[in-house]
Amino acid sequence: MSITAMLQQTITRQARLLKQFIAFLESETEALGQAPDPALLNQLSLRKKDFADRLADFDQQRTEALLAAGSDDIEATLEVLCEHDAALRDAVARWRQLVRDARRINVRNGEILLALSRHNQKALQALQGQPDGGLYTARGRLAPEGPVRGGSR
Repeated sequence: MSITAMLQQTITRQARLLKQFIAFLESETEALGQAPDPALLNQLSLRKKDFADRLADFDQQRTEALLAAGSDDIEATLEVLCEHDAALRDAVARWRQLVRDARRINVRNGEILLALSRHNQKALQALQGQPDGGLYTARGRLAPEGPVRGGSR
């Protein structure tokens, strides 16, 4: 198999995975809009890591194929190969667009998570905002310092 064919196959497979990743990111956006619980956030984080690992494998395959073309400048090598192969050029253009889309959605989701985190931090600060730094009990009273035993006071 030629380097160009190998690259096109790798990039096409990575593009398919990127489409799945984008669908996941869009579902993550919806989940984040519904005040997610910590268990859901953990599950989303694990799935995102799995996607990142699989996408990194494709990056490695692409890099190895480009290095096999005989140049250490992989971006320049990719551009030269694209100049001579319209199918590869089209596959690379689609792949790059998907990367941009995934990055944009992921940044947006990160901003949502940051806003949720800030909101939670402000709520915690409000609860701890007393001069002595105490917390409120379930009955709405300021708890004395130290752990609460046996339920609310």
